[in-house]
This record gives sequence, C-alpha cells and structure tokens, in this order.
Amino acid sequence: MNYTQNEKIMSITESTLVIGIDIAKQFQYARAFDYRGIELSKVKPFENTAAGFKTFQEWLELVAKENKKDNIIVGLEPTGHYWFTLGNFLKELGIKLVLVNPFNVKRSKELDDNSQTKNDLKDPKTIAKLVIEGRYSQPYIPEGIYSELRIAMGMRESLSKNLNIIKRFTHPSQIQKLAGLNLIENSSGKHKGKTTISKRGRATISKRGRARLRAILFRVIMPLVSKNNEFKMLHEYYTNRKENPLKKKQSLILLCCKLIRIFFTIITKKVEYNPQKLMKDTGFNLQLKVA
Repeated sequence: MNYTQNEKIMSITESTLVIGIDIAKQFQYARAFDYRGIELSKVKPFENTAAGFKTFQEWLELVAKENKKDNIIVGLEPTGHYWFTLGNFLKELGIKLVLVNPFNVKRSKELDDNSQTKNDLKDPKTIAKLVIEGRYSQPYIPEGIYSELRIAMGMRESLSKNLNIIKRFTHPSQIQKLAGLNLIENSSGKHKGKTTISKRGRATISKRGRARLRAILFRVIMPLVSKNNEFKMLHEYYTNRKENPLKKKQSLILLCCKLIRIFFTIITKKVEYNPQKLMKDTGFNLQLKVA
C-alpha cells in the first residue's frame, strides 16, 4: 500500500520507537530514537549472523520496554543484498521495516557536521531522522520460491564475477600490470566516475543506485538494440550523428533510461507500447521504418 508523506509522518507517534541501522557485510550498527529525534540508548553493534540478530532483538525489546514504546519501525539503506536476511528476521518478528534512499542519507548527514564522510555511527542517526520525516519506502520481501530465486540470482552473479576475476588474473605478470595501472590512475588524480545524461545527450555511468538493476537493464537493452526496429534506429542515430556522437556504451545507457520511462508510462497510464510515439518524443524527426 502506498502512503503519502503526511501519512507516513503521522504514523510516527509518541509511542513509536524509531531504529536506524547501518548495514554492512559483517557488522551492523543500530541507534534508537523517539518521534522527536531524541536518542534513547547507546549505539548497538551486532553481527550479521543469527546470534547477532538475537542480541539485536533483545536490545530492541529492552529499549522499547524501558521507554514504554509499543510500536517499532526499523529503517535502513538497501545496501546490496546484505539487508535481505535481516529483513526476513524482522518480518518474522512482526516489526515494520522501511528503506531510505542512499542519496537522501548522503545529503542529510551533511546537516549534522557539514561532512559527507561515511561513518557507521553517524549513518543510523541520519537514517532514523529520514524515517521520522516520512522519507522512506516500504520494501517487497519475497517469500517461498521467489525468495529462492533471488538468492540463486545473487549466487549466480557472485560466481560470474569470481570467474571473470580468475580469467583476468591467469598470470602473475597481469596482476602486476593491473596494479601498476591502478597506481598511475590514483597518483595522477583520476577518479572512477559517475555518469549522468546531460541535456546535450552525453551519457556517463553512476554507481549510485542498485548495481543488479543496472545489470538487468543492460541485459534487456542489448537484444532490444539488436532486434527492435525503433531502439536499433535510435542507437544508430546516437552513435553516428554529426554533433556530439555517443560511444556505444553511452548510447546504451541513454536507451536504458528511455526504457525505464516507457515502462513507467505503460504502468501508470495503462497504455500500450506505441513505437510511433517513441520516435516522435525523441525530438530528432526520425522516421520509423516499417519492418
């Protein structure tokens, strides 16, 4: 169910215990607040294990009892897949779990000390404040076979990544060469970048957001560019135009964004896909070829 921000804010009452958690691979850090943002306990670190979750549960129940709170809401950033197990644990306890946008966390924590520095103790407080302000979304936690499919996807991606690393480092000289390149890049001040799509059509890659979603979008866009007439024409145009031609990867990123907007329009307006409208909306006066 979708709620407006006002409804989210009103749901945080005097009897609500708001928990902010910073998720990591091995250790999590939790902090507890009331509806006004007053901290109610010391920071609680716990391991990302069944035993760690149990100590977190005991701490949670103790803080709620001491402060006479009968409603608990837990907020966290969707950091990779590390939050899935904790999410299922909270669901079994009947505790409401919400997610905050990592970009909002980055922006908001500057207000406390004018710093963007990543801090395991600072982030839970920022997350909790965003929850109190109603700036969160409620996640879908799959069950049964859907949960198993998500786990299988994660394992497949991990195996594929490790296999690529093994293929790349088949000889010690390659490792040394790569290490040398990394040192040169770091010492020369080059930074691995983020990418946006500018008004002039330039595309760059950003690591903000979900890596898995980006990977899925690329898997979808590749056959579209190859088989779909409209996307094929757009890709050819972006990469071969006289002014500001894009590299192939930049064009694919731009088309991924376009695909997301198409999905959004189809879902929200309940309309069918219209190739003529797609070509018209590009603003490049391209004529659609009839297959």
